[in-house]
Amino acid sequence: MNFSLNPQEDIFLIFSVILLIAFVIPEFFSRLKVAYIPFYIFAGMLIGPHGFLKIEVTEPLQFVGDLGLLLLVFLAGLEIHAMVERSLRSSLLMSMIFGAVCFAGGYLLGLLFGQPPVTNFLLGAVLMSSSVAEIVSIVNSAPALKKSYGHVIVPAIVILDTSSLVLLGIMLKYKTAPGELYLFFVEITLFLLLVFYLIPHLVKRYFQRRTRKPRESDMKFVFLTLIAVVALSELIGLHGIVAAFIVGVALGEFIPRGPLYEKLHGLGHGLLIPVFFIVLGMSLDTTILIEGHTSLLFLISLIVTLVCVKVASGVIYSKMKKGGVREGVILGVTFWPQMSATLAAASIGYRYGIFNETVLLAIVFMSIFSIMTSPFAVRYLTRDRTTSVLQQNHTVVVGYGRTSSKIVTILDFAGKDVAVIEKDLNKVRRLEERGIRVIYGSGTDQEALRKAGISGAKVALITIPDEHEVYLTARYIRELNPDCYTIAKIHTEKLLKRLKKEGLVDSIIWPEKMSSLEATRKVFEHLEGFYPEF
Repeated sequence: MNFSLNPQEDIFLIFSVILLIAFVIPEFFSRLKVAYIPFYIFAGMLIGPHGFLKIEVTEPLQFVGDLGLLLLVFLAGLEIHAMVERSLRSSLLMSMIFGAVCFAGGYLLGLLFGQPPVTNFLLGAVLMSSSVAEIVSIVNSAPALKKSYGHVIVPAIVILDTSSLVLLGIMLKYKTAPGELYLFFVEITLFLLLVFYLIPHLVKRYFQRRTRKPRESDMKFVFLTLIAVVALSELIGLHGIVAAFIVGVALGEFIPRGPLYEKLHGLGHGLLIPVFFIVLGMSLDTTILIEGHTSLLFLISLIVTLVCVKVASGVIYSKMKKGGVREGVILGVTFWPQMSATLAAASIGYRYGIFNETVLLAIVFMSIFSIMTSPFAVRYLTRDRTTSVLQQNHTVVVGYGRTSSKIVTILDFAGKDVAVIEKDLNKVRRLEERGIRVIYGSGTDQEALRKAGISGAKVALITIPDEHEVYLTARYIRELNPDCYTIAKIHTEKLLKRLKKEGLVDSIIWPEKMSSLEATRKVFEHLEGFYPEF
C-alpha cells in the first residue's frame, strides 16, 4: 500500500521530510566514513513520484533545489582558488589529455547508441567534468599521491570543470538559438571580463571598508553578487550554474577559510545542497532500467567508458612525464568522481531536452558508482607497504609549529630519534630536506601514528591547534601505546578537564596560563616588590 502526500496541502510536511533526510543521512553515514551524497539521491527516489510517498516535485521545491545547485557550483569554484597557483603548465597538460580522451569517449559512446550529435557532444563534456570537493578529499587522504601530484591535480580539475560547464552553455545556446552563436561568444568574452576584472575590484573595495559590519552584511553582499551575476548571465543565454562557478573562482581570493566561508558552507551543505540532490532523486524513474534492456546496457557501457577513459588519460599523462603505468592508473582512478559539475550539467541538459530520461538516469548512477568506489580504489592502490624504521624509545611529535619546531631541532641536534607527523606539505618537504623523519598526515589518522612507530615510542608530544584533534590524537596514542608518556599543548580549561578525566595525557602545556602567570608576577614585583601566593 502506497502512502501519498498532497504537494499543495502538505507543503510543510513534505519539506520537513526532506529536512529530516538531509539531517539523518550525514549523521549516520559519516560515522561509517562513507560518502553520503549518493544516499540523498537514493532517498529522493524513495519519496518521489516513482517511490513510496509519491511526492511530486513542485515549483517551490524545484526553486529551493535550484538555489542548492547554484550554491554547489559556487562553493566548488570558491574552494579551488588557493590551489591553482603552482605548476600551471603541468596542470594544463593534464587537463588537455583528460579533456580530449574523456570527450572522445563520451562522444563515441553516444554515437554507438544512436544518440543525436548535440547529446553526444554534451556526453563528452559530462565525462570531462568531475567533482572538486571529492577529488580533493581523496588526494588529501593519500599522502603519496598528494606529495607527487596534489599541486597539479586540483588546477587541472578546475580547468576541466570550467571547460565542461562552458561547453554546456554553448550547447544550450545552440539548442535554443543556433543562429546567435557568434554573438554569444562575444557576450561571453565581455561577461568574463566583467566577472574577473570589475567584480573583484568591487568586492575588494567592499571588504576593505572600515564601516562595514561583517556579521550582518557579508553574507548578504556575497549572495547579492552571486544572484546578480547569475541573472546577468541568463540575460545573455549563459546558464546560471556556469556563472555561479566562475563567480566562485573569481571571489575565492576574498573569501578565505574563516567565519564567512563557514557560514556559506553551512548554509550550502547543511540545507540547500542536500535539497538539490534529494529533488534530483525525486525526479528519477528507476523503472526505466528494469523495463528496458537498452537502458541497462547504456548504463553499464557508460560506467565502463568512464573507467577506461579516466585510466587511459592517467596512463598517457604519466608516460609523458616519464612515470610508470601504476602511477597513471592511480591518477586515472583519482579522477573517477563525477558529482557536482557532472550532475549539474546532466540535470540542466535534461531540462532543456538534450538528454532523455535514460541518459540522465545513467549519468546519475555513474556518478554514484564513481563517488562510492574511487576512495577505496585509491586507498588500495596507494597503500604503504613499507614498515616503520623507528621502533623503540623514540619521540613522536604531532604537529610542526612554532613550539614543536624548536623541540624537534634540539632533539635532532642531541642525536635523539624523532618522528614528526605533519599535514602541511611545505613543512613536510622542509623536514625531509633536513633529513628528519616525517610522516605526511594527521594525528587523528591511526595509520599515520603507526607509520611514526607510536607503538614503540617512549614520548609523544601533541602541539596541534584544533582541540578536538588534540583529544582524538591523545586517545588514539593511548589506545595504540598505553605506556607512551604523552604531552599535550592545550588552550582551554574544558580540554584540560576532558583529557585528565579520561587519563589520556601525562603532562600538559598551557601557554596562555603560563604567560598570564608570568605577566602577573612581573606586575606584582613592580608594584609591591614581591609576588603573592594565590
